[in-house]
Amino acid sequence: MADEQSTGLAAFGARIGRLMRFTRILMCILIALVIALLAWLVMAEALGDGVSNPEPGEFPYVAVVFGTLVYAVAWWAIVGFASGEARLAWRAGTPAAIMVLAGLVSFVLDVVIVIILLN
Repeated sequence: MADEQSTGLAAFGARIGRLMRFTRILMCILIALVIALLAWLVMAEALGDGVSNPEPGEFPYVAVVFGTLVYAVAWWAIVGFASGEARLAWRAGTPAAIMVLAGLVSFVLDVVIVIILLN
């Protein structure tokens, strides 16, 4: 069962790897933004006065640092750091699929949290 799941993730990652490099870079940016927004929403609600009553504080800075770290990991997983001939041999795989799925889950959670906060 685990082999079937990892094979499915690897196949999904391979499909991501066949996208144009620019498209994969945009995916990294969107994933980082969505996950950073989720981090900010959770921190503001759990540790602060809430998103509806924002005060200048450390939450946006922490979210930016967290988003930058997520961007670096997403770049590694989806685009790769290889250059030259090594870049041609690099292939996206399971980590790329996991990053894209994490971005999708974070997006859904962002939407759900915002809808809950607006009501």
